[in-house]
Amino acid sequence: MNIPCVNIPRAIRGTLASAVAFTAATAVASLNIEGDSHSHRFANGGKTVISFVENGSFTVTGAGTVELLAVGGGGGGGSTNNTPLVAGGGGAGGLVHKAAFSVSSGTYTVAIGAGGAVGANGGNTVVAGNGTTVTAYGGGAGANGNTSTPGAAGGSGGGGATAVQNQLQSGGAAAYSAEDNLGNAGTGAIWFRGCGGGGGAGSSPTKRNCNGVEYSFNLDANVKPDGYTFNDTCWLAYPSCGGDGLAFDITGESVYYAGGGAAARLDGDNNAQGGLGGGGGFMNRVGSAGTDGLGGGGAGGFRGGSGVVIISFTPQVEATDDFALSGGNSVAVTAGGIVHTFTQSGTLSVSGSGTVELLAVGGGGGGGSTNNTLLVAGGGGAGGLVHIASVPVSAGSYSITIGAGGAVGANGGDTLALGVIAYGGGAGADGNTSTPGAAGGSGGGGATATQNELHAGGAAAYAAEGNIGNAGAGAIWIRGCGGGGGAGSSPIKRNCNGVDYDFNLDASVKPDGYTPSDSYWLAYPSWGGDGLAIGITGESVYYAGGGAAARLDGNNNAQGGLGGGGGYMNGVGSAGTDGLGGGGAGGFRGGSGVVIIRYRFAPSCTVLSIR
Repeated sequence: MNIPCVNIPRAIRGTLASAVAFTAATAVASLNIEGDSHSHRFANGGKTVISFVENGSFTVTGAGTVELLAVGGGGGGGSTNNTPLVAGGGGAGGLVHKAAFSVSSGTYTVAIGAGGAVGANGGNTVVAGNGTTVTAYGGGAGANGNTSTPGAAGGSGGGGATAVQNQLQSGGAAAYSAEDNLGNAGTGAIWFRGCGGGGGAGSSPTKRNCNGVEYSFNLDANVKPDGYTFNDTCWLAYPSCGGDGLAFDITGESVYYAGGGAAARLDGDNNAQGGLGGGGGFMNRVGSAGTDGLGGGGAGGFRGGSGVVIISFTPQVEATDDFALSGGNSVAVTAGGIVHTFTQSGTLSVSGSGTVELLAVGGGGGGGSTNNTLLVAGGGGAGGLVHIASVPVSAGSYSITIGAGGAVGANGGDTLALGVIAYGGGAGADGNTSTPGAAGGSGGGGATATQNELHAGGAAAYAAEGNIGNAGAGAIWIRGCGGGGGAGSSPIKRNCNGVDYDFNLDASVKPDGYTPSDSYWLAYPSWGGDGLAIGITGESVYYAGGGAAARLDGNNNAQGGLGGGGGYMNGVGSAGTDGLGGGGAGGFRGGSGVVIIRYRFAPSCTVLSIR
């Protein structure tokens, strides 16, 4: 009969050969990409992301499709060195997004478009290799108020400006839509000093700033804000905001790219904002350049931001018949594959080549010290968690480093495996100090020195490197310290006289039965944030829970987060759990991290037939 398969490599088959007949493995096309030293590589779930903010190259092994995002350099805003002190905003760089861009073995060059200088278009961003070229064109420059030219055309167009009332210059066009560049036109000037903003990848500008208030408008001068008659012209003399860019989650987070720059008027209270996606803007007459790495257009009088290239793909390596792993503190054969677990540092040995699933958790942060007058401390943040569904490996030895749990008041250690870093959790704050919870894979909880020193929770600082984590909770009343963040959430409960209440970090939110003026419940400690449940071992297990806060002069029952976070029961606290990366409760150490690797002989299921 047929039974659910276990994809067992040749190295392990011998013990079962007399009872089991193996079917042939199903091969998968190979695809891997390596960026050069000018790139940044990180994990996003089961995908690998490679980004470039400077010129470089990447090398493809095998063939397949990738997601590609390319943004040109933003155009510079027009010059404000003129009598009206006005200028149009720079247009955003053109944006090219290909959900399935075909690549094949070879080297591809990447040229990142520079942001345009004041009055100049941005540079083009180009990806080229194997006879294929993708170009994201630079944004158009904003117009100068002293000239008689419109905003320049580009990936998105620059904004128009005004020399005199009879010279209302138009915005530049988005000139490259036929070459898959997403962009929009800049707005034209519609009154003396009322210059136009640069276009963004998502829209042309839609708002104008008048005396610090934003109004929607179109390019027809007859359209006025509420309260203005058709004879009023004052509002038209104020500058346009930049057009918004577009949001993409190619890195694992939703980020706006290619926003247009705002127009300039330096003799008034200009608060015209740049478009979402790095467009330069103004605040109380102080302007800014476009943001580098987003391709934003510069505000009037400022340069544009440089472009970017981002590639996301799922690595695939064709498994060889001799693909097998050895190493770890334990090895288990499960219905989902062969699982190697490292709870201590060691070496993974690989024969052949293939892909593996990887879970890495950093060491949990230690809780803050309770050796203070108030006998309180924040909980330690959980270690950062990295889970990647497909990591290519080839024959050789790979060093595995397990991050230690942090001592009281110290961050946890980093866990390193297969080129991935799972960062240690942040330490909880000490009630006697003037520092917040520490940043880490997940942040440590804040504590209180006095009522006027409510320390914030630490940040989850490594999301850009594929670490899953959350911020610690801040202290919101004297003795009411915050718990450490977990991989699944920030803390959401506080323990008051043995009863748990939901809360957020706003001190105005009270449990049932408490009036807005009550503060007593706030003086009690926070739970730790929960971790995440992952089934890599064949069972659903929580990892990376945050530690609970401490208050030693009361009946503290604040619990640690699911996933090994240290907690309290009747005033007795605990350390974070080793092998789960849990943060320590206030006054206790964090738990050590873990690396778990699972692999199959073939990516698809191989049926075992019992003779």
